[in-house]
Parts: sequence; structure tokens; C-alpha cells
Amino acid sequence: MNQIWIVVVVMAALLIFTRLRARRRPEREQRPPGATLRIQGYQVSAYVHPHMSQACLYDHGMQFGKGFRRKVGPALPHDAGCQCEVTPFSFTSSEVFNGALRSVSAIRSSIAGLPAAQAAQLVQRLKAVEARPLPDDAPAYIAAVEPQAFAAQMRAALEDFLRERHRFLRRRGASGPQGEPPRLPDNASGELAGPGAEPAKTT
Repeated sequence: MNQIWIVVVVMAALLIFTRLRARRRPEREQRPPGATLRIQGYQVSAYVHPHMSQACLYDHGMQFGKGFRRKVGPALPHDAGCQCEVTPFSFTSSEVFNGALRSVSAIRSSIAGLPAAQAAQLVQRLKAVEARPLPDDAPAYIAAVEPQAFAAQMRAALEDFLRERHRFLRRRGASGPQGEPPRLPDNASGELAGPGAEPAKTT
């Protein structure tokens, strides 16, 4: 009889222990079946024009937030001529897997009619070219950006943009933001970016 009572007590203790342990499990372990994980954050978007600072250029496309390595964005505005904006976004894990983070917001550009894909290509080429020493003359700068890779109907406007961009950089000394050497281009993951601070403008 004593053995039976011992077995009953042990089983009751195990049952109580199991229930208490289930109550203490983290909330993430109790996510209902079929629940969708969402990725939320913010992205910096520059207005791409010939007189934008290199800080605006290099911070364009930066993503940050709770789920990113970078938790806060750059201090905005970068300078008196800065027209950068911060756009919030929220995607499901499946949307992120399918490339949603690469196209959070359309690129604003002073080149009328420039398609979004080519505007993104222009930004990446400018980042790569301006991470190196600035060519002495405008034709060399234009050639480095390779305007022939863009649609034929956009090349004249693009070359005018690049010619004015080179003139602007020459006046500024092409020394990078606030007199520092130009930073290497950052990527869309938000891992490389400018000085950390809370965003100043959100759309």
C-alpha cells in the first residue's frame, strides 16, 4: 500500500511540475500555429540630385530598427541642403525572403522620367565612383559612372546630371562629409551607416 501512495505522490508532483514549466515558457515558444513573423524597421531615402552631400548619398538605403544590427538611424538633416526622409516598413518573413527589403521605397530623383531600377543603379554607381579619388575632369567622372549602361533616352539628362555633380564635388573638394574621407557604399541591411541618432523626419 505504501508503494502505491509513493507512486501517486510522484506522479502528482510530476504533473504539477510540468504545468508550472509550461506557464513559464517564453512567449515566443507559445506562438499560435500559423502565426506570421513580421520584420519592422525604417529606411533612409535621399533625394538624388547633383548637389546632394556625400553623407546623403552614402546613407541612402540604410535600414535600421529593432530587428536590424543598426538600431537607430543617422542624425537628420545631414546638412542645410539635405532632403533625406525616413520611411517605416513592415514585412512578413516570407516577403523578406522574396526580396521585399530591397525595394522599400521608390528613389526620388531630379532626373525626370528615370525608371526606379535605373535610379537605384545610378545610386550604386555614384557610391562606388565617389568612394575613390575624384577624377580631375568631368568626362572622366562621367565615363566612370558608365552612362552607356542606362537607357538611351536617359543618357543626355544623365550626362548633364553627372557634369553638374562633378562641378559640385570639385567645389566641395570631394573630401566626403564634414571633411572626412568618403565612406565606402553601404548595403541595404543597415550594417554600415553614418552617425547614430534618432531619425529627424519620418514619412
